[in-house]
Amino acid sequence: MGIAQERDVWLSCYGVPLNVWYNTTFFSIGRLWGVVTGLADDTSNMENMICGKVRIVTKCMESINKTINL
Repeated sequence: MGIAQERDVWLSCYGVPLNVWYNTTFFSIGRLWGVVTGLADDTSNMENMICGKVRIVTKCMESINKTINL
């Protein structure tokens, strides 16, 4: 019986267009790699629109450094 490995990480999302800057967008991005546990306050309150941050629990142990099309 193996031990389930998972980690709690913050994804930093750069280059998200302002016309899709919604909580649902960041939840969709986070779900690509795991279970979303929250958004940074400045992301959900639209206080810092340079980098959106979403917190996830993931089984992915390697670095998540990906480009996706929105």
